[in-house]
Amino acid sequence: MSQKFVLRPEEEPTEQSALVSSSGSQPQYQEQETPQHQQAASQSKSEPATPSVSEKSSIIPKSKSHDDFGRLRQSLRRVPILHKLDPGDGVKSAVVLMGLFMICLALVVIEGAQHLQEAAWWAVCLVIVFSLLIVATYLIIIAHEQNNAFLTFQIPLVPLIPSLSMLVNIFLMLSLTRLTWLRLIIWIAIGLLVYFVYGINHSNENLTARQAYGPMVEYKGDAALPQTTISGMKEEVKEQQPARKDEGLYQ
Repeated sequence: MSQKFVLRPEEEPTEQSALVSSSGSQPQYQEQETPQHQQAASQSKSEPATPSVSEKSSIIPKSKSHDDFGRLRQSLRRVPILHKLDPGDGVKSAVVLMGLFMICLALVVIEGAQHLQEAAWWAVCLVIVFSLLIVATYLIIIAHEQNNAFLTFQIPLVPLIPSLSMLVNIFLMLSLTRLTWLRLIIWIAIGLLVYFVYGINHSNENLTARQAYGPMVEYKGDAALPQTTISGMKEEVKEQQPARKDEGLYQ
């Protein structure tokens, strides 16, 4: 039902009539809808504030501290040899050993492919031994606490994906021909020679560094002190406190 309001020419509309007309023409908005800021306020009161995903990732778990990063996990603190190492040293050693074992495994698989096809016992044993050593070093890595204090950039499934990336890249590099490696060595030698002979002395970075670290104060005037004045300068050291009588310094 729509309501009509007619204003007589001799009567002026009052504030009360204006309120009545507005309330009568829009009854449904006042009863069913509420302002958006009131809805947001009611939702903020009813729902507790929860940190966002980025805030959660940047907060260190309460069960860990900065001292635990790089150390063995709490349940593995009594593992022999590893518990004596400093934080991070165990992981570094495991990564280096993993790389060496991966190189050995790749050499056995690539160079001894024919022996593996013939099922030679020594080739199969080498593959099994190096594979077990790689798994052992991987277990050593995951036995240590990760530094997850500031997760600005992180790939998933660490350290599984980095380990697989090492293995794949090592296989790809060792699959190259000897001529490719010879070309690589030659071009690296040429690049280093050009850099150390010419580039390092003529680079913009080096020139900027020389200008930036020049003399702090430099006098370019014409005045010069005579040598007699300079030689006549003597340093006079004054005592902070007067001498005492028991030292016999004054009579």
